[in-house]
This record gives sequence, structure tokens and C-alpha cells, in this order.
Amino acid sequence: MITKNYKLLRKLELKKEFDFFLAEELNNKEEVFIKANKEFLTDQRSLENLENEFLILKNLKHENIIEVKDFQNKIINAF
Repeated sequence: MITKNYKLLRKLELKKEFDFFLAEELNNKEEVFIKANKEFLTDQRSLENLENEFLILKNLKHENIIEVKDFQNKIINAF
């Protein structure tokens, strides 16, 4: 479990700064894609950049863009 809302199903890809997971939303069993920072963000600017990315993507609606649903800055337990 990566947070109390999602259950990790498998790791999809590893990149320099982020891991990508296929997960399941616990309340509706919907499969979701999670982008997780490998380390805790150590400076306020990095966190703000990630939050800005989330806000931009959340407002984009297009068939070729994955819908963004949630932003959390704390991981409880990953794999």
C-alpha cells in the first residue's frame, strides 16, 4: 500500500527521480497509475514544482492524456 487510498499492484518503470506503479483505488477498485518520488522532497521549490505539475495536469481533459486524480506528498509504505 502506498497510501491509505491505493494498493500497489506492480512497479511499471524506474527513472532517475521517480518510480511508476500500477495501483488499485481501494474504494472503487479502479486501476490507476502512480508517479512516486524516490526520495522525500527536500526543498520547498521541488515540492511546489510537483504540485504545479499536478494542478496543470488535473485541468487537462483529452483522450490522449491520463486523467490526474490525486496529489499526496507523503508515502506510508511502498512494497
